[in-house]
Amino acid sequence: MLKWTKNSKSMSGSYSMKGTQPAGVGVKKGSLATNGNGPPPLTYPADPPDDENMNEIIDDNVELTIHLPDGTVKQQSEDSNIPMMDLLVKIASSSKLNPAAHTLVVLTGDKWKQIDFKANKTIGLLANEDRSVSVQVVKKQKEEKVKLKTANQPFEMTYRFTVNLPGNQKEVVRISPKETLAEVRAVVCQKKNFDPNNYVFLLPSNPSQPLEDSTCIGDLKTNEIRFESK
Repeated sequence: MLKWTKNSKSMSGSYSMKGTQPAGVGVKKGSLATNGNGPPPLTYPADPPDDENMNEIIDDNVELTIHLPDGTVKQQSEDSNIPMMDLLVKIASSSKLNPAAHTLVVLTGDKWKQIDFKANKTIGLLANEDRSVSVQVVKKQKEEKVKLKTANQPFEMTYRFTVNLPGNQKEVVRISPKETLAEVRAVVCQKKNFDPNNYVFLLPSNPSQPLEDSTCIGDLKTNEIRFESK
């Protein structure tokens, strides 16, 4: 056992403790707040984080009016945060439709003008001020050949004609250059459930001048045209 005594010559006025270890030997140095006995205690905020904003987002719904391909109209409330692609899958599943064979169109206004959107956009961002949305489930159409009025030319040349529709949609048909825009209008409106009286044909190079339905496809000198609401 160590024994320290008073040193009157070189350490006048200083004393040591008997039977104790010198400071720094086997003792973990600590802060004054903890008296060297360990880390400081954990602290917590007085109140838990406020999740009110998160609840508002989760609880915010929109009222959907859904127009199905068979003419059925459904009403349902939906989470405003669901992406459009997920909404299509959900509607198709509940209606026994193939989502890969259909697309979703958002309608607005008295004339049901279509709204452009991306697949990952949420339905809440497309809702009206009253939190309502009208959507139409449209069946995707494969490229089809427009029936000719005269069937006495079995080898008549046809070519691909692209019709750019509202909502970044496209309709591609094979058509004779002798056919008119009236034929194209009939095909497009039948497939897309459009009102023929509410749409006009426009050339991409001259979008301010509507075209007459009597115009022949071959006279357009282009294989692409726009079909937009008035």
